[in-house]
Amino acid sequence: MELLFSKNEFNDLYRYKYEEGVKHRERVDKSNPAHQYFVNRIPEILLSKLKGTDLSKEKLDIQASVGEGRLSEVFWVAFLNEDYVPKNKSNKLSTRNGIYIVLLLDINLEYAYLSIGNGSEFLGLKELKELSRNQMKIIEKEPLEDLELNSNFNFFLGKSTRPKKYVKGTVVYKRFNVRNIEVNKLIKYVIKLHKLLDLIVLEKGIEELEVKETNEKKRRYTTISVDKHAALLEKRNKLQKIVGDIAEEFVYQQELRRLAHLPALQEKVEWCSKTTDGLGYDIKSYFEDGREKFIEVKGTALNANEITYYLSLREKIVAADKGDQYALVVVSNASEEKEPRIIAEVINPADSLFNELEAIQFRGHYES
Repeated sequence: MELLFSKNEFNDLYRYKYEEGVKHRERVDKSNPAHQYFVNRIPEILLSKLKGTDLSKEKLDIQASVGEGRLSEVFWVAFLNEDYVPKNKSNKLSTRNGIYIVLLLDINLEYAYLSIGNGSEFLGLKELKELSRNQMKIIEKEPLEDLELNSNFNFFLGKSTRPKKYVKGTVVYKRFNVRNIEVNKLIKYVIKLHKLLDLIVLEKGIEELEVKETNEKKRRYTTISVDKHAALLEKRNKLQKIVGDIAEEFVYQQELRRLAHLPALQEKVEWCSKTTDGLGYDIKSYFEDGREKFIEVKGTALNANEITYYLSLREKIVAADKGDQYALVVVSNASEEKEPRIIAEVINPADSLFNELEAIQFRGHYES
């Protein structure tokens, strides 16, 4: 069992932070072996352990810090994905903004919290708390197992404002005893948290994580370049295509099973959107009385009982035209790693749902 800190390494780190075991050291000492191990060696160890996993080394930078000049109350190790974290003036990924995975060691070196956290440099405690709560809503119904949502914001890291900001900016975490952090277990949770991080950013949309409006000025808590923003949107679109295909195939197979006792109808069921786009529906099936059934499928990778869905003008028109022969089927858990499930099947959604549709795009025309 490989530990992140051996007994001697932990004792060295403690002596580095607390001179004579009592007084908190004030200044950083880069020549101290404990400093070198924490800041330099630990990122190397963790990067080597991530080789061959889903996390791309090309896009991942691991940084560790005990402070700059003044020794910090909270030592940390951050796993920075260049897609979700901006670069500073030195062209290095920075923890000041963005959203990332971070291992936070409390002031007493007793507990470490591996968490999804938000860059806290330009946000106040209330802003960070609101941001974290919004992000928790995205993943709260996911299978978190022994990860904990930071619902109460009550774990302790340190006494000053900075540690309090770290707590308020935390979305979800796994707590470890600092003396007993197993490296392989830590890596397992890093990978698990990164999947949740992808959901937070890609499922909700980059725009909601990028800009913060205040009365004074526009502040960015996730600064993303135009090129990076375009790449993330492309990634999100690819993810949505995968989610959509999984959801549609699931509904298609469900329809085949539903009509198994009516083989003449079953053999006519078509997964139309697999080969043709723009019909206004994804699957053409049949009711048991022989009437045609036109199914539009909306899916999410989240384990949710609700979904925000988007309709094209064509889908809206066809739904209104087909009436009670049109069904909107909503699928959650549409992921290769999960078992999809149907949240709801709404017959004639134009009658029951479309009066609550929200216009999000407008078309104009100008001619000189």
